[in-house]
Amino acid sequence: MPSITRAFHEPQGFWYHGGALLYGLGGYVFGLAGLFIESLWINAGAVLLLGHAMTICAYMIHECGHNTVFRSNKANERLGRVLNWVCGTSYGTFEDIRYKHFRHHMDNDDAVWFQHEAFIERHPRLPELIKLLEWFYIPAYDMIMHFITMFTAFIIPQRRGQLVRNVVVLLVRGGVFFTILYVYPKAALLYLAAGRTLQEDLDAGKQMA
Repeated sequence: MPSITRAFHEPQGFWYHGGALLYGLGGYVFGLAGLFIESLWINAGAVLLLGHAMTICAYMIHECGHNTVFRSNKANERLGRVLNWVCGTSYGTFEDIRYKHFRHHMDNDDAVWFQHEAFIERHPRLPELIKLLEWFYIPAYDMIMHFITMFTAFIIPQRRGQLVRNVVVLLVRGGVFFTILYVYPKAALLYLAAGRTLQEDLDAGKQMA
């Protein structure tokens, strides 16, 4: 036990960060499994568990970016990469996320390549469409931003060097998702619902920060 606790950045990290990781990764596995069960009650619980577990993993990515989970920066980086896949944000690299977040702290600003305000101004009918879709609980705005994330190497010139990685991630994640959509369509749709829960939890966390 002492050798394990020494791997964490702080002695208490074994219990706090370790517990968060156990819940996040365990909830992800059991939440995914629950999407394939016939019972609607289990499905509902699985969506909430999966969405919350991915939320915890997303916040743990933030901790890895600050190198506060483990003493070793490499260990934080490896964990961040794994959690990046869990949260569905692996189209870009963990290093990109960490660099952007450091810019957020250093410049006191959220520097983004895609200026969505200017994009919406160039398409004046788009806000009404977004509002209509959002009224039907379809996360249109989040879908636009996620589309940019998914095809980041195709859209952002500075990411062209990651084109092969971007294609591989799209093929892997897309292949798995559309296979499940074909074989177990309910599970695929429930996964999307869990992803919506993840986004709402993260938005709420930002408002409280």
